[in-house]
Amino acid sequence: MLCQGDKVYCMINGKSVAGHVCGKASEQPIMGGLYIIEPDESISSKDYPYTHFVMPEVALTRAQVDCSSVSVKEKKKKVTQKEFNKAFNDLLKGSTQRYLDPETGKVSKKKTSRIEVLDSNDKWLIDYDTAKKNPSFLYSHFRVLLILRKQFSLQDIEVQGLMKSLVEAHFKMKGVTPRDAVYLSPWLRPTSK
Repeated sequence: MLCQGDKVYCMINGKSVAGHVCGKASEQPIMGGLYIIEPDESISSKDYPYTHFVMPEVALTRAQVDCSSVSVKEKKKKVTQKEFNKAFNDLLKGSTQRYLDPETGKVSKKKTSRIEVLDSNDKWLIDYDTAKKNPSFLYSHFRVLLILRKQFSLQDIEVQGLMKSLVEAHFKMKGVTPRDAVYLSPWLRPTSK
């Protein structure tokens, strides 16, 4: 079984590709786990306009690390909450928001406790519900988490901690643990039931 952050190698169109495990897409009976891989070098093209790919565990080779050859890296600079908040706000520039019906997840003409934020290209960024009964805060895996993680060289757990502080301070949602989501279809969105 692979873990998030594991360095892996695989073959794509006869070429060796190196990358890191971002998450598990699903579990298949014969192939085992299907993993979401972020390649070290871009694989995007006209025919494949994506930054990540999914590969079965049987086609992945985990990198072997020789601990005797690993040098101690310089201590990375700790990201401040202020720097993180600014980067998050930069992601929201040019965005639009709309109210969603908390029960159905459909767009509402009335003001509700549930808000969806879309970027300038109408791509989903965040979905949050400030209802006291079932508050939630979801953010895009690809358009928020991966960008912030890469920008500051953070692990997902570090992003989540900084995001939790941001959500508590700016969205006034104390005690809510923000979560990343790959895609929010209306039938996958949380409801306040």
